Amino acid sequence: MPIQPHPALQPARANGWTPQRQRLFLTMLAGHHTVAAACARVGLSRQAAYKARRRDAEFAQQWREAQASADREAERAFMDSLPDRLRSALTEGHECELRGARFFPRTSSTPSASCKLGR
Repeated sequence: MPIQPHPALQPARANGWTPQRQRLFLTMLAGHHTVAAACARVGLSRQAAYKARRRDAEFAQQWREAQASADREAERAFMDSLPDRLRSALTEGHECELRGARFFPRTSSTPSASCKLGR
């Protein structure tokens, strides 16, 4: 089902971005959604988002922070789902090669991996 624009958004300014749209867009990015999904939710195109990011340094910084937050959360979720021995090896700095690892934070699936520990 396609994501629909949030009904409580203010009418768009000339460039389409209102403070509410920016907040909702950034919240979507921080919540592991793609730029396309976040744009669909705020009712603007991906092109409008990238143009706003190029034009507005503060918005660009907030965009980077939202994506970094999502990445940290996904990494935490991945590490939390690993077996204790593997998690310990990774956090202690051992070299580890993951084979067949699959992790999809946007769908909240659990990773599936085999690991060969090395020194």
